[in-house]
Amino acid sequence: MGNYQQVIADFSQAIKSNPELADAYNNRGNIRSLLGDYWGAIIDYNRALGIEPNLPDAYNNRGNAYSYFGNYREAISNYNQALKLNPELFFTYHNRGAAYLELGDYEAALGDINRAIELQPNFANAYERRSIYFIKSSIILLITSGSILIKISSSVTRVQYFFPRLTKLSCICINLPSFDLKLDKISRIFFIDKFPISCHMKT
Repeated sequence: MGNYQQVIADFSQAIKSNPELADAYNNRGNIRSLLGDYWGAIIDYNRALGIEPNLPDAYNNRGNAYSYFGNYREAISNYNQALKLNPELFFTYHNRGAAYLELGDYEAALGDINRAIELQPNFANAYERRSIYFIKSSIILLITSGSILIKISSSVTRVQYFFPRLTKLSCICINLPSFDLKLDKISRIFFIDKFPISCHMKT
């Protein structure tokens, strides 16, 4: 952390010497973001864009800061502007896809993640994000299908089998942030006959 503070001090000195250095504001914002000072980062990105309105990296980075706050719509607005200025920003497609995923817009999320991979086939984060997409969308389909089965099934045995497992799966979905799920947990749910049903919301 001490090194980061020194970097911030260096960027601040550069800005003091030349207040029109948009890149210095943008870079200082990145360091503030790394330190968890997201509002401070947004202020720096705002200053960078006030000097250079056509700086796509600053829009992307400001979008990231809004994402950390959970303001995904504002994040997407910033990512849109970054991609308008530079349609080849593969990492921005990935970031926007992640925001869409958090909002439940799976079609838009997959489109952006795939586009990121098309632009940069070696971008590991995009493959990881796409895996999360497939897990999350599959779980929702599974829960929906199971719920329908419970409603229409005349078999009490089927209902007794699926209902507790759907409940357990819902609890896991609630408690694991961003659906960072373990495949072994998911698979075991539907193959273990007895397990406790206990759901605790994270606070």
